[in-house]
Amino acid sequence: MSKVFTVADIKYLTDPTLKTWILQGHTNLGSKFQVIDVRDSDYVGGHIINSLHIESAKFKNDTTLETISGLLNRLREKDQDTVVFHCMLSQQRGPSSAMKFMRFLNERLENPTDSTELEFIKNMKVYVLLGGFGKWQQEYGEDPTLTENYAKDIWKYGY
Repeated sequence: MSKVFTVADIKYLTDPTLKTWILQGHTNLGSKFQVIDVRDSDYVGGHIINSLHIESAKFKNDTTLETISGLLNRLREKDQDTVVFHCMLSQQRGPSSAMKFMRFLNERLENPTDSTELEFIKNMKVYVLLGGFGKWQQEYGEDPTLTENYAKDIWKYGY
């Protein structure tokens, strides 16, 4: 039987740590990583550089797991064994998308497509960005080395 992940299994990553990873091009352990932005209609005003946008609704409504399976395949192709999920505040959509992804990984551990997938999944690390994009843009929105397509006028009154 698979382990059932709970909220207690979610690890949080701080803005300064993600900033360091982005600037050095890898995690502190030397791993490649991918930021997953799961904002929906609020995906406006910029995004973390090189992040992948997959709306949370795709995670929530994906009964065939096509989106999640596709994400895993993409991460394997790019050898990115660390993922950082976030939404606007990382209080609901980011953590729930991370949870769904972790549960999918757990199912694949029991029935991997091949031995390299099994090894890749065993080494995966899943995080949620603490404070989400709302906090990120306050700190790093105007830094083009960290944030793409930043629209200052959208954020002038805060989130």
